[in-house]
Amino acid sequence: MELLFYQSLLPEDGGDLVNPQVYADRTYGLHWRQRHIEGHVEGMPSLCQRVYKILATEQGAFPIYSDTYGIAIDDLFGQDHPLVESELKRRITQALSDDEAIYAVDNFVFVRENDSLKTAFTIWASPVEAQTIEWRFTGL
Repeated sequence: MELLFYQSLLPEDGGDLVNPQVYADRTYGLHWRQRHIEGHVEGMPSLCQRVYKILATEQGAFPIYSDTYGIAIDDLFGQDHPLVESELKRRITQALSDDEAIYAVDNFVFVRENDSLKTAFTIWASPVEAQTIEWRFTGL
């Protein structure tokens, strides 16, 4: 049996152990329409991708996620429109506030279209960096 020393585990170029690069917000690029993963995204595109993933996941439905990940909407089907909009605003804000990279969520706009409810809102990564998110909830 060969003993491995910590030097054996380091990258061959020595790496930068004092100031390692942080890739906390770097993730694989999900291409929703083409249904495939390609490359990487980071920064605001990475944050938007996490927001879309949270909104696409029914809270508590998948054992791979914690009980608080995602957004609960199943109980909103068939409810009055003002209640649904009020609850969605609260639930989206709550679901996204669990992500430490989101500074704030505001500027909600709801538009009813046939059997769906379209929403647009702003996520803030910092007091000066924001992105508008659009999402459609069908059947609400």
